[in-house]
Amino acid sequence: MKVLLLLVFLFSNAISGYSHSVFITSQYDKRCPPPELIDPCICFDHSRKCTAVCSNFTNSEDLQIIFERTPGWKLEEVLFENSVMKYIPTAIVEVPHFKTLDVRSTTLLQLFQNPPITSSRISLNLYNVTLLRGLDWHSLSNLNIRGLTTENIRIKYFGKEFKNGIPKSVSSLKFHNSKTVSITDNAFSEFDRLITLGIEDGYIKKISRDMFPRPWRVHIWRMSNQRISVLPDDIFSDLPNLAFLDFSKNLLKTISEKMFLQERKVFFSLFGNPFVCNCNLKWIPTYERTKESAILGKCDAPETFKGERFSYLQDSDFWYCE
Repeated sequence: MKVLLLLVFLFSNAISGYSHSVFITSQYDKRCPPPELIDPCICFDHSRKCTAVCSNFTNSEDLQIIFERTPGWKLEEVLFENSVMKYIPTAIVEVPHFKTLDVRSTTLLQLFQNPPITSSRISLNLYNVTLLRGLDWHSLSNLNIRGLTTENIRIKYFGKEFKNGIPKSVSSLKFHNSKTVSITDNAFSEFDRLITLGIEDGYIKKISRDMFPRPWRVHIWRMSNQRISVLPDDIFSDLPNLAFLDFSKNLLKTISEKMFLQERKVFFSLFGNPFVCNCNLKWIPTYERTKESAILGKCDAPETFKGERFSYLQDSDFWYCE
């Protein structure tokens, strides 16, 4: 019995040692440079993607030196975090295989040293980034950009500079907690390849259909937590690919049946608006019963309907309407 236990113990250790050695050798794939060349950055090779994580930098030049001494680095994704620098060196995003730049909890004088020029389509994500000179749209004008996401970066308005700076080939724009006040100069009207748009958590009071492309191939459109109180009747027209729309947490008290003439199935999220469920909304029960689309919202008034979901309303609730 002791011999058997000893054999089991030795076999288990052998398997453990083998697994450990596989883990150690797999940490540094051929696509990652030797760790001493990129310290204090760290390289990971996972899911067929080569990623660098660079933290706690205070000097843009130090960062640039790291990438200059590793010219063969087939880098696809970089995460910068918890740093205070003048800018992100332009050369980093100009390498042929580059796909994603994430910047988190970092303070920069400006985003890039110079406007980068890229051939690969890239995604740019800025989370809790302080740009002391503001977000310069021109610095993005030569990027072959797939998508741009910002969080907690104030963008007072979208206007001519935005329209002229962002490449029209972009397919995704997401601005979370942007505190935006207005959209001017038909700022999004030329972005006909845009399939995802989100402008959330701001102070926008007015939107019109001519601010956006017509027709527009958008799939997902979010304008939640703004100050919009009125929607034009044509606001959802010429959106043949729309699948999900979120105008929740605005100031809408009523909506017109003319807005909802789509033939395809669409989910309209309108929760958190102070809807008054009177005769102006008597069409909703029939719509919910006969259409594939769903209008997700609740009544805020009158008191007898307060908290009632649109999907629970009945034709008989509006018996007093002509």
